[in-house]
Amino acid sequence: MAGYTFYPDKPLSQYKKSDTGLIVSIILMWGLGIGTLFVCSSAYCGKVFGDELLLVKRQLFASAAGFAGLLFFAFAPLSKIRKMLPIIMLVCVVLLLATFVPAFNEERNGAKRWVKLPFFRFQPSELAKFAIILYLANFFDKYQRESDSEERSVFPAVVVMSLFVALIFAEKDFSTGLFRWRR
Repeated sequence: MAGYTFYPDKPLSQYKKSDTGLIVSIILMWGLGIGTLFVCSSAYCGKVFGDELLLVKRQLFASAAGFAGLLFFAFAPLSKIRKMLPIIMLVCVVLLLATFVPAFNEERNGAKRWVKLPFFRFQPSELAKFAIILYLANFFDKYQRESDSEERSVFPAVVVMSLFVALIFAEKDFSTGLFRWRR
């Protein structure tokens, strides 16, 4: 980073498309995490579940899903993502509501924040965090482009955020719905 200089007037086409050092460090940290998970959990998983690689397999599956998402968002045109945003938001709301349906939810530690499907379980609130980031980025990009200051309002963003936070609070998932500051 010592040789990096930001030039606001430099055309976007002259910037490097990727940072090799960052990519290599991410791959190394991912490999270190998988190796550490194997070393720390293999004996326990072998005794309890009969499969020493159970947690490693789960992590590799989650890594593959995350990598597929990374590739999608890296190469998908921004205009298509913006067109898909209402569908993404609707799917998130439906999944957050699915935590209240007994056939789909799973209670852990007194909170009903997990959705169980035939092959895996997940927390819809994690997907909702990502959807909110996309929504707010899109909203404030449009907000910035509007020229008439009287029509500009953050009220739609507040309403959408409140809806998501209310659904997450109703799941008794307070840590996701609220940031806590500790000293």
